[in-house]
Amino acid sequence: VAISFTKIIVISIRPSTETLGKLPGTDMFCDVDQYPMAIQVPGVMIIRMKSALLCFANANFVKERIIKWVTQEESEDDKGNSKSSIQLVILDTANLVNIDTSGIASLEELYKCLSSHGKQ
Repeated sequence: VAISFTKIIVISIRPSTETLGKLPGTDMFCDVDQYPMAIQVPGVMIIRMKSALLCFANANFVKERIIKWVTQEESEDDKGNSKSSIQLVILDTANLVNIDTSGIASLEELYKCLSSHGKQ
């Protein structure tokens, strides 16, 4: 029981997120790490939050992870001189059931940060 409770707390504090890509020949989007054949849409980063809760305990972690992913992708594009730099970030929050004021504030900060870097 204690191990299960600890696991629930850890998952709530550090929710998993994944970058999505489109499976060729379908309209389905899935985790690019789990399905290597999934192709990321050029200029778009789609991120799925796999947590049902965005609250004071995990909001900053999620925000920082998304910013890190976007900046890493941008630096990789700069190194490779790719023309498909990220212009649009889409958050798939279909799993999100509950959000508190800290979560809303974190999403607003994320929006402002991405907007200041020319992302929508």
